[in-house]
Amino acid sequence: MRTLALIAPLLLTTAACESEGDTGKPGTVHSSCVALDKDGLKNRLDNLTSSDPDVVDVNGHCFQNSSSILSGETYSIRFIPVMDDPLATPPLHIQMYWIPSEQRGTIPVWAPIQLSKAQCLDVPAGSFCAHVDDNTKDDATDDVDLRAVTGSLEITDVKTESNGGMRYKGDLAIAVWAIDYSTSPESTATPSLLLEGEFNWAPGTAQDED
Repeated sequence: MRTLALIAPLLLTTAACESEGDTGKPGTVHSSCVALDKDGLKNRLDNLTSSDPDVVDVNGHCFQNSSSILSGETYSIRFIPVMDDPLATPPLHIQMYWIPSEQRGTIPVWAPIQLSKAQCLDVPAGSFCAHVDDNTKDDATDDVDLRAVTGSLEITDVKTESNGGMRYKGDLAIAVWAIDYSTSPESTATPSLLLEGEFNWAPGTAQDED
């Protein structure tokens, strides 16, 4: 059974982007969010929190959208933590697959039967697929270390941009689990935790990765 050990790298990430204003108290703004504000980056996950900091240690962090790639009708969307060195491999990324619509409302998580399947391009319309990839033990090639099994993306606002595209805002809450590879089909295993944050995204405005 594969398990995660994200504690050390994420603590280092936290330390790397902390400032005097990072107190962890309600109402404070994390320095990663300030950095994204200064850069004018609107595509991001804001105020990320984890129910188990011993597995994924985020405490109000903001993650930037590093990649938005369209395949057919489905967008593959990647979010990474703010890094001091923009060329360094981020310790983790959050990957989502989604077919955008112009509707507000609750979009539920969809998990493939093969929980370790990284490419969820077959995600059904009206739902989304998501996972967390720990990059500390390999390169940034996408694989699944924690699978979102339940949860939702609550789209609270949809606006039309000046270029005619749509901008989405909402609340993300996903229960992510490690994967037990000893069963067929694959099943969930501990560790598990709840990740929550604010979703801000518009297609076509992030720099696509190779």
